[in-house]
Amino acid sequence: MSSFDLSKFIQVGVKDSNISKYYLVSVTSSVLKKTVIGYLGSVFNEQIRSDWKQIMDIMGTPGGGLEALSQAFGVSTKTTNMFKMYWDRNEPLSLSFTMIFRAFEDAYKEVELPILVLEAIASPTKAEFLEIDIPIGSNKTIKLGGSLLKPPGPNPLGEGGDLISIVIGGRTFNEVVITQVRPERSMVRNKNGYPLFAKVNVEARMSYPLARQDILGE
Repeated sequence: MSSFDLSKFIQVGVKDSNISKYYLVSVTSSVLKKTVIGYLGSVFNEQIRSDWKQIMDIMGTPGGGLEALSQAFGVSTKTTNMFKMYWDRNEPLSLSFTMIFRAFEDAYKEVELPILVLEAIASPTKAEFLEIDIPIGSNKTIKLGGSLLKPPGPNPLGEGGDLISIVIGGRTFNEVVITQVRPERSMVRNKNGYPLFAKVNVEARMSYPLARQDILGE
């Protein structure tokens, strides 16, 4: 994914430009044209999972009767090679981190609005309205309608969709999907009812599995 021209994006959350990027997290949406910036919590986690299976899963287990007869003579029809592992697939890299928001001047813009934007990035978009007739009996129908939904995140079959990038402590992760946004709002509020402090636990995944070259930058 090409890099964003952030000068054209609205930035919400932390405004202090003197804070080192290594203490910040940013989440950018190409569709919303917004970047949410928050303080990075004490740790963030990432995980790459590699799934392996046994060759015997493909070959199948030898017949039970033959195996039982073999074991009666103190041997087995199974061999060590049947239990060797083969690579099945890698899951996309997953991320888990906490964003912290504090109100210094405007509780809505510095705390509440960043939470709402994060929730919006993780949510589908309403498209055109669709109405269909559902038969309910002899010559009777009812109309059932609703808005079609466009999924959040990038298009898995090509270009388009919402290109989301996350920058954590100076490290950039492109083409991600947000899988969870869990805010914890402080009960200390301003006169308008907006929280003065909040923590948001975010979980995300790359939209594709990484290869060695992607990780090492080769």
